Amino acid sequence: MRYLVCLSLFLGFKLCVFGQPTQVDVKKIKENESSGYYLKITIVKNGITYIRNSKDYDIDMYLDKLGGQLNVADISLIIKKIIPFINDYSRASTKVRKYYINSTQIDYIGMPKPKSVRYPLAIDAMFAINRLFYSLYLHRVSTYPLLYDSKTLAEVNNNPKMIKLMAKRYYLWLDLINSGKYSRIQILSSEFAQFLNKGRVKWWDMMIVYKGIRDDI
Repeated sequence: MRYLVCLSLFLGFKLCVFGQPTQVDVKKIKENESSGYYLKITIVKNGITYIRNSKDYDIDMYLDKLGGQLNVADISLIIKKIIPFINDYSRASTKVRKYYINSTQIDYIGMPKPKSVRYPLAIDAMFAINRLFYSLYLHRVSTYPLLYDSKTLAEVNNNPKMIKLMAKRYYLWLDLINSGKYSRIQILSSEFAQFLNKGRVKWWDMMIVYKGIRDDI
């Protein structure tokens, strides 16, 4: 009888933990060593807490088992919690740098180097989304937290009007996710990620296409 009671309590605890909805909290944090901010992203899934800081080099969902547990609703929730910050023009705590050492950029001698040094939290938030969900092929979206105008080829990290154009694309991208037409596998594919580079304002790695260095990424 004691065994059955213990088993019942154990199973009840597992059902309680694993039956809970995923929880996501995103906070704007002041960096002590600089005058900028970063995002602290806390995700609680199946009773386990995962923390991602946008200032860190690695925030890949697939560094641990979290990535394999996410469903479409989880992906949508994480984005919904981050996306309000794409309207925040406070300065991000980190400087412009490459975040993917195996980028195909190293294969193209003609690839220009960014001139921008800093970027706002708005770009940091969008770039955090890229790294969370598309880190396996970040070079197909952008390896730098840097936006440019595909008509003028000018960097626009300090241009709120241009940043807002990219922000609109993220809202459209979220609408696609929430439409119910796409599976988790489709949403996390490189093809789905390429939607984020379809507008006038694009992520830096698309520069190799617009410079005619290669046909596509």
